[in-house]
Amino acid sequence: MFSMDTEWVVCNRFFIFGGIEAALIYSQFDVNFSKENVIFEPTNPFLDLYTSTTDKQECLSPQAGMRLGLGWADFVWCDKWFLDFRVTYETQVFWEQNNLQNRFVQGTVPLDFSGNLYLHGLVVSAKLDF
Repeated sequence: MFSMDTEWVVCNRFFIFGGIEAALIYSQFDVNFSKENVIFEPTNPFLDLYTSTTDKQECLSPQAGMRLGLGWADFVWCDKWFLDFRVTYETQVFWEQNNLQNRFVQGTVPLDFSGNLYLHGLVVSAKLDF
């Protein structure tokens, strides 16, 4: 993992902070696929065909993230306690993390359910050190 964090003081107690990160993540997936078909035939009206297959997949996928925020911090109560408030917007992307891609074939079209996973949101935090 690679990351870089930074913080800039704007006024006496207010600051802007941010950071970026990148990583390579090893993942192992156990994919199970099952299908049941009911076929109507004159000799056997309810012929069940059941197929089940298991596959194990391993992959190395990249991940990236960033955060940017505003904060206020100061010593309070006779300079004995330190109070820190932060509001941060964070976002992360995990490439090929929704990995349901498999080698099972339905007819001649392979099933492919792969995709990226995106996480983002606003984080509000308060910290009191004493």
